[in-house]
Amino acid sequence: MIFTLGLLLSYLFLGLTRAANGITAEPAQKPAWALARSPTLGVVFGVVASWPAARIAEARQSNPDNPRRGIAFAAMNAAVELALLTMLTWGALRLAIALSDNILVEVLVAIVLIFLVLRVVLPIVTVKLAPAIAVVGLMLDRMFPPTGRDAAEPSDGDQPT
Repeated sequence: MIFTLGLLLSYLFLGLTRAANGITAEPAQKPAWALARSPTLGVVFGVVASWPAARIAEARQSNPDNPRRGIAFAAMNAAVELALLTMLTWGALRLAIALSDNILVEVLVAIVLIFLVLRVVLPIVTVKLAPAIAVVGLMLDRMFPPTGRDAAEPSDGDQPT
């Protein structure tokens, strides 16, 4: 139950972050849903609910020559973000429950701990996990090699004779 709550809160945090970034972006950088006057609450809920799909769709459109590569890296990025934030949120919730039996105190402690996790612990854990994430990225790079405009020009030594 606590893990499911942590997963839902993490999904909500990531979706709200995407919506807030879209609303506050510079006019030239705004996504299409935020270009109209001010987005309605229903549009914002749609963005919050579909943040992984939107990220994958943007990655697919960014490189029409090799959409599979963009999709693979966008899906990996979304999965790593969600897994990392879920783990840290779940830990904060478990610690809040362990500290008190009063539900009001648990909720207040959980809010403070989740805020601390997002501001302090998440950047540290992200840096510590960078080598492991890089290894996964290298495996994806081998599975989905760059083609078209992403591919580097071969040098004279790389061409067969």
